[in-house]
Amino acid sequence: MDERLKKYISLITLLFISLGLSSCSMFEGSRSGEKSIFENMELDGDHMAVDSIEFYSSMAQETRKMTVNKNLQERINYWVDFFTGDFSDRFEQFLNNGEPYRQMIEAILEEHQIPRELYYLPVIESGFVLHARSHMGAVGPWQFMTATGNSYGLSTNYYLDERRNIVKSSQAAAAHLRDLYNIFGSWELALAAYNAGPQRIMGIIIQGSHREYWKLSEMGILPKETMDYIPKFIAAVMIGENPSLYGMNVQRSEKPFDERYTQITLPGGLNLDDISEILKVDRSVLAELNKDLLRGMIPHYENDYELLVPVSALELYADETVQTALNNRSQQSQQRSVARSSQGGDVQTYTVRRGDTLSTIASRFGVSVQSLASANGIRNRSRIHVGQQLKIVNNFSGIYTVRRGDTLGRIASSFGLSVRQIQQINGLRGTRIYPGQRLRVSAQQGPVYVVKSGDTLWDIARSNGMSINQLVEMNSLDSTRIYAGQRLVISQ
Repeated sequence: MDERLKKYISLITLLFISLGLSSCSMFEGSRSGEKSIFENMELDGDHMAVDSIEFYSSMAQETRKMTVNKNLQERINYWVDFFTGDFSDRFEQFLNNGEPYRQMIEAILEEHQIPRELYYLPVIESGFVLHARSHMGAVGPWQFMTATGNSYGLSTNYYLDERRNIVKSSQAAAAHLRDLYNIFGSWELALAAYNAGPQRIMGIIIQGSHREYWKLSEMGILPKETMDYIPKFIAAVMIGENPSLYGMNVQRSEKPFDERYTQITLPGGLNLDDISEILKVDRSVLAELNKDLLRGMIPHYENDYELLVPVSALELYADETVQTALNNRSQQSQQRSVARSSQGGDVQTYTVRRGDTLSTIASRFGVSVQSLASANGIRNRSRIHVGQQLKIVNNFSGIYTVRRGDTLGRIASSFGLSVRQIQQINGLRGTRIYPGQRLRVSAQQGPVYVVKSGDTLWDIARSNGMSINQLVEMNSLDSTRIYAGQRLVISQ
């Protein structure tokens, strides 16, 4: 967890204490031993009839009862009926999607000392579809937003989206859920915060002057989706724990995940074709296991990347000649990348997707619309189609020739710099410039990184073996705020 998140948790805890809402009783009535969240549950036909549900946390070695009122029972029964009715085929598929990962995820939850039933959150979040994306931009089986994922070490950039990695995202989700429980002191509120965000739930607690989830629900001040989130989750657990009772056929995995797959460490620059050829693993298997590799390759800046492979690949991976072959392919790829950069022509191919425009594609790759159109012979900039292959040429030289009508502010904005940066690297005292004047628009000589959506300074610094302070100083940044398309000089 990064320092910002630690400070945030501390501030929330202090605020709860000052408002008399602290969870000082959360460790009362503790007991040891593993116990299911739903040990006291009884079934009345297909529906639930129960006075309370026990949430057990081995982290706190404590059991807390969650009162089940009539409204909650009705909502749980609604979702049970929904999941087992017309939606049953899809819900059965969701449960089966998760089975290959079940034992691995439950082990991670146990390691973080939180209830194993949280395994079912991805069932209602994404149906265990690893590349799922919500309309709000949440991605992966656990549906992380970019900022939250970054806070828990999940990289999100042009090459990687580790929110789609089942192992890494599950580890991040377990840590996030554990932190939410520590903040709010109950699993009801922790799950509400997972759905709506901790800041929003904290505001609702302050507004309602109460920290009991069901009281807040009765007040009608929780978001509608959040009011249904826990009933939906409980329904998913009920069905998932007893699928045959609800007429569903769920194929339990015979072998644990870690007996079928393992992580190996590989150098940057290798693409899935190279790895498939050398380790004798079908490329489609590698792609399915490593959906976080958005471009089908390990980024050049990664020195020791953990790749998921079938355990059958371990024998070859351990062979010295195979290690040499992998390292040679990596070095060749790195050399090609350096050569392209030195020639000022880093060329990539992009396939147009639904909703793309030349402007959004240009922004994504940090090039101008004009250069993108020119490189692809496009005259009418509004006419691109889904499936079209576009050539992306990044020929940034670091020098800009001033044109009539230019201002220092406009030039700075175009190259992701501040006016002060332009002045500093060109020795300018004022803001007066003239047509034909050549300005350096790179803070200093060295490789240039184009900021992608979701990047943070911490990610960029870590990926390039730098500290945040080094990155800030090297680029004369006024703050740690960055934006997509901004160009940052990185260390050699």
